[in-house]
Amino acid sequence: FYVAERMLGPARLELGWRTERTRLRSDAGSGLADRRFSLDSLSLGASLPVAPGYTLAANLSSSQRAPVIEELYANGPHAATGTFEIGDASLQRERSLNLDVSLRRSGGPLRWKIGVYANRFRNYVFGRGTDDNGDGVADRVSADNVLENSADDPGAGEFTRQVYAQARARFTGLEAEISYRFTGTPYTVRMFGDTARGRIDGQGNVPRLAPARVGFSADAESGPWSGFVSVLAVSGQRR
Repeated sequence: FYVAERMLGPARLELGWRTERTRLRSDAGSGLADRRFSLDSLSLGASLPVAPGYTLAANLSSSQRAPVIEELYANGPHAATGTFEIGDASLQRERSLNLDVSLRRSGGPLRWKIGVYANRFRNYVFGRGTDDNGDGVADRVSADNVLENSADDPGAGEFTRQVYAQARARFTGLEAEISYRFTGTPYTVRMFGDTARGRIDGQGNVPRLAPARVGFSADAESGPWSGFVSVLAVSGQRR
C-alpha cells in the first residue's frame, strides 16, 4: 500500500493506493474450484478550511473486494441468522465507486459534523431469498434444505433459504453528529444519527440493510478516567 499527504495552500490533499492478492482453496473432496483474486483500491481526498473552525472535506475512491468464504462455498444452516445459506463458487470480485462529502465544525464548545455519501457497485454480493415453488412467500426449509412452508403456512420451517448472488447496486446515505462540552466541567453531551438507502438494479431494495438510527450519549472525562452512557434508538426496517 501507499499513502501520501500534501498541503496545497490551506487545503490538505491525501492519496491512498492498495493492491492485494487473495487465494481461497477448497477441500480436495468438495468438488469446488479454488479461486484467486487480484484487487486494487485507490482513493483521493481533500479537506479545506472554509471559515475559522469549519472544514469542508470530500473523498473519492475506487475499491475492489473479493467474495469471502461463506459467499463462495456456504451450503448449510446458519443458526445465528436463521438462514440456510448457499454460496456461489463462481462469484466475481466486487467493485465500487464511492463519493462522500462532509462539513464539520471543530472549534469551541459546540461541535458538529454532517456527511453524505453515494456508492455505485458492480457485482455487488448479496443474499437473495428464494421462492422455488412460486407461492409468493420466501422459502423456509429444514436443516437438510427440505422445503417446509407454503402460502397457507408461511412460517413453517426452521430456516429461510438464502442464495448468494451478484448485481449492480446503488447506495446513498446521511450521517450527522452534534456535541456540546460544558465549559469548566468534564461533561459532554452528544447526539448522532445515520440513515442509508440501497437498491439493486432491477430487483428492488437491498436485503438486510441497516435501518435508520438516532442516539444520545453523555460523556465525562477527568484525569486518566473517562466514561459514557449512551442510548440508541433503531427504527424498523420496512424496505
